[in-house]
Amino acid sequence: MSEKSSPSASLFQSLRRFLKSVLGIARSRLELFAIELQEEKWRFQQLLIWSVVGVFAAVMTLSVVTATVVYLVGEEQRGYALGAFCIVYAGLGAFAFLRVRKVIQDHPPFEQSIEELKKDQAWLEKGK
Repeated sequence: MSEKSSPSASLFQSLRRFLKSVLGIARSRLELFAIELQEEKWRFQQLLIWSVVGVFAAVMTLSVVTATVVYLVGEEQRGYALGAFCIVYAGLGAFAFLRVRKVIQDHPPFEQSIEELKKDQAWLEKGK
C-alpha cells in the first residue's frame, strides 16, 4: 500500500523549498556585493594613487614653467605674466574639478547590486 503525504508534510516541503530559494537568492546577492566591493576598493586605490602622482607631476611642471616664463619676461611685464598664469591655473582647476565630479557620477558604487535588488523587488511585487 502506498502512503500519501499528509498536507502538513507537503506544506513543510513547500516551505523548505521556498526558504532554500530565498537563501540561494540572498547568497548570490551577497556574493555579487562582495565582488563589487572588491572592485570598488581596487578602483579607489587606483584613483588615489594616480591622482597623487598626477597632482605632484602637474605642480612640479607648472612651477618650473611659471618660474621660467616669469624669469624670461621683462621686469615691467612680470605682474601681467603672473596674472595670466593665475587665470590659466584657475581654469585648469575648475576643469579638473568638473571632470572628477563627472567620473564619480558616471559610475555609482554597487550599481549592479542595486539593479539586482530592484529586479527582485519588482518580481516580488508582481506576485502579489
